Amino acid sequence: MKICLLAKGPSAHTQKWAEYLSEVGNEVCVLSFLPADIKGVKVIYLPPPKLPFKLGYLFLTNKVKKLLEEIKPDIVHAHFASSYGFLGALSGFHPFVISVWGSDIFDFPNKSILHKKLLIYTLGKADIITATSKMLAHETKIFCSNKNMEVIPFGVDTKVFYPGKKSNMITIICTKAFEKIYGHGYLIRAFKTVTQRFPTVKLVLVGEGSLEDELRRLVEDLGIKDKVDFLGHLEPQKLSQVLRESHIFVIPSLRETFGVSALEASASGVAVLASDIPGLKETVIEGKTGLFFEKGNVEKLAKNLLFLIENQKLRSELAKNGREFVISKYSGENNAEDMLKIYGKLKS
Repeated sequence: MKICLLAKGPSAHTQKWAEYLSEVGNEVCVLSFLPADIKGVKVIYLPPPKLPFKLGYLFLTNKVKKLLEEIKPDIVHAHFASSYGFLGALSGFHPFVISVWGSDIFDFPNKSILHKKLLIYTLGKADIITATSKMLAHETKIFCSNKNMEVIPFGVDTKVFYPGKKSNMITIICTKAFEKIYGHGYLIRAFKTVTQRFPTVKLVLVGEGSLEDELRRLVEDLGIKDKVDFLGHLEPQKLSQVLRESHIFVIPSLRETFGVSALEASASGVAVLASDIPGLKETVIEGKTGLFFEKGNVEKLAKNLLFLIENQKLRSELAKNGREFVISKYSGENNAEDMLKIYGKLKS
C-alpha cells in the first residue's frame, strides 16, 4: 500500500508511525513543514510561507496536489487537524484520514469564530477521524458529529521501552516539555519537601521548553540545585535507559489528552504518579499501574511521593502491572495494525 503522511517529520510520534508502516511492507512518504530523516521513509520538506492565519498553506495547495498526483498514494493521512489536516482538506484527496492530537481540538477553535469554522471545514473533509483517547474523541465529535471516529492511541514500542536495573539512589523522573500546562513547578516544590526527609533522592527532568530558565531559577531558589538534573531532549533509546534506571515517574500536568509518557514509563517498569485529570485516566490505572493526586496540589503530591519512596513493594507491583497493561492495550505494533485495518477498509 502507498501511504502519504502529512505530518511533522521530526515528531517522535510521526517517526514511530512512519517507520512501522514502512517496516511491514508499505511504501511511505511524509510531507512535512520541517526537515526530517526517517529510516526507510521518503520525507519531502515543504516550508510554508510565513503568512497570518494559515494563509501560507493556501500557497502550498497546488504543490501538494501535484505531489499527490506523482506519488499516487492509496491513502493520505494528516496528523494534527489545524495545520496538516487543513492542507490535506484543501488538496481534495480521498481517501483522507485525519488524526487529532489535542491542542488542535482544545485550543485552536477557541481563538476566534474563524478558527472554529476552519476546524469544522477541515474535519468535514475527512473520510474518517482518529483520536488518541476516548476523551479526545468525545471532544472532537462536538465539531463533526456526523463523522466516523476511531480511537487509535499513539502506542509504545515495548522493544525500546522495557524494564531494567534500577539505580542505587531513589530517582524521580518527569519527561514532559517545560511548558505551563505540564505543572513542573508543583513537582519541584513537592520534591523540595521530599528532600527534607530523604536528602539523597534525585529528581531528573527530561525535556525542553519556554519555562526552562524559570524552572532552573526555582530549583536554585529552593536550594536543591545539586539534587535536580536537567537532561534536555533525549532520543528514544537514551530516554528508555534513563526511565529504566528510575523508580517513580511523575506526570504533574494540568491538562493531557492521552499521556503517552505515562505509558512509556509503565513499559519501562516504573511506578507512575499522575494528576487526577481525565486525559490520564485511560493510561494510568489507580492502584494498579500508578497513583493519582489532585492536580496542582503540592502537599498531596509530596505526600504521595513520600508514600511511594517508603513502599518499595508497592512500587514494584505498580511497575510490574504497568508493563503488562501497556503490552495488553498500548503496544505500538498493535495500535499500528489497527490503523492499517482502517486504511484497508477505506481503500476497498
